[in-house]
Amino acid sequence: DDRVQKATSMKGISYTRYSDDLTFSTSSRDVLFELPSVIDEILSTLAYPKLEINREKTVFSSRKFNRHITGITISNEAKMSIGHQVKRRLRSKIFEIYSLQPKEVKSLKGYLSFVNQIEPDFIAKLKIKYPEQMKFLDATAAKPQL
Repeated sequence: DDRVQKATSMKGISYTRYSDDLTFSTSSRDVLFELPSVIDEILSTLAYPKLEINREKTVFSSRKFNRHITGITISNEAKMSIGHQVKRRLRSKIFEIYSLQPKEVKSLKGYLSFVNQIEPDFIAKLKIKYPEQMKFLDATAAKPQL
């Protein structure tokens, strides 16, 4: 991380990492296209851990298109969102909450907690639109493991 940070900052590129997802951003045009070879060079010097770039997952994006990073959409106004399609799926799940299996309810609660970090206003709207279902989710506590 230190070597990548140093190499990218010298080129005016911001570097962030979440787990194994690396994200690079810059305001300079066409600077990022040379970056995979720079990262490859840095990785080749490491004895451990042995890492490599998955070219099939490498994406270049600009403000012209929606930018998606680790499940988050970044707007041109630099606002984070979970995206329209995900919101639709969540509304559907909440609507049918009573037919979900306990494991699905637990998963939904966890995902809504994540969403609350990104878009708390969306969670507030869900509480208004689906008050009973959201109360049910709040009341559903994880059962202790014996």
